[in-house]
Amino acid sequence: MEKIKIKNVLISGKIKDILISEGKLQKIKRNIKEKADIEIKEKKLAAFPIFFNMHTHLSMTLFRGIGDDLPLKKWLRFKIWPRELLLNEKKIREGSEIGIRELKRTGCAFFCDMYWFPYETAKIVIKHKVGAILGIPFFDKAPLIFSKKTALKNFYQLKKTIKNYPFIKIAIAPHAIYTVSKNNLIWAKEFANKNNLYFHIHLSETKEEVEFCKKKYGMRPVEFLDKLKVLDKKTILVHCVHLNDKEIKILGKRKCLVVYCPCSNMKLGVCGTMPFKKLKKENALVGLGTDGPASNNSLDMFEEMKMGALLQKHSSCKPEEIKAKEIFESATKVPAEFLEMKNEIKERYPANLVLIDLSLEEFSKGKDLISHLVYSTNYNCVKYLFFNGNLVYKKEQ
Repeated sequence: MEKIKIKNVLISGKIKDILISEGKLQKIKRNIKEKADIEIKEKKLAAFPIFFNMHTHLSMTLFRGIGDDLPLKKWLRFKIWPRELLLNEKKIREGSEIGIRELKRTGCAFFCDMYWFPYETAKIVIKHKVGAILGIPFFDKAPLIFSKKTALKNFYQLKKTIKNYPFIKIAIAPHAIYTVSKNNLIWAKEFANKNNLYFHIHLSETKEEVEFCKKKYGMRPVEFLDKLKVLDKKTILVHCVHLNDKEIKILGKRKCLVVYCPCSNMKLGVCGTMPFKKLKKENALVGLGTDGPASNNSLDMFEEMKMGALLQKHSSCKPEEIKAKEIFESATKVPAEFLEMKNEIKERYPANLVLIDLSLEEFSKGKDLISHLVYSTNYNCVKYLFFNGNLVYKKEQ
């Protein structure tokens, strides 16, 4: 692994040098004299933690722009699921390649995926030297590609593929409570526990889903999963738009990760806003995700931060409802803590960082760089991206 030195970079308001060696931030101080294989010496760079995109369907880059402006159920049934039946390993590799290149441009070096043929996506993750949780999805009463039988086959193939690569974790990913039975949800959590996997599911995305759960199981979705003993520190719940106060308290106690996907929620018109402030008040963990590039339609974490903050302010009629720092931490600090990863610019920590170009006009005034990252700029400000000490992205001049 190459030794890299970054000269005169702004870190928490102070100009310092960074020495990266053996995957770590070995030194962070003024005027590092030690020689390196690569030296980055540019004016006006600032270092920040990497972004974590905690929910996507990466290879849906293949379906971007298909079925726009349709409600969720029609979009899935008539536009997406029929096309997914035609997917194969080659197409997943192509879609994953496009998606990971896009993620890296936006400062994201770790993502949480839920998609078919995950062992093929793993090959592209390894090629690009980034990190991921790769979810193995399944449905009940579905064609073979969507089935539990195929999910089991995919698990063993994925486990084999990532054997020598420690930066990919695995999740079992039943699609939703309305597409997977109670018995199979229990099976999935038991399988996850047995194999030390994450459990990744869409939940409470629409009012219709909540009513389905109340009618079939006599309780709301979070209560239902809690009764099944699904909710714990290795559970990832996506959307959670329609929650009541009791469910919010449960999520705060169980410490699962709740993933906010504001752009997709707005695009699909799910008729609500995740109760971010209430969740934080109960000490629930809230991460940020783009959802798939066919329902967003991008993988841009800068856009997601801005839209996520603005949606909270707009829906509450309170500009103070959420601060820039809070949404920034949902994209950086919170998911790292959930995953028990270190994502801070500190000596001896893993060298996971993004270098931002402060020479752009968006940074010309003001000192609150977090505010500028959330509200002012876009992914064009990302100049370099490092993961585990590897330079995984450099912006073309």
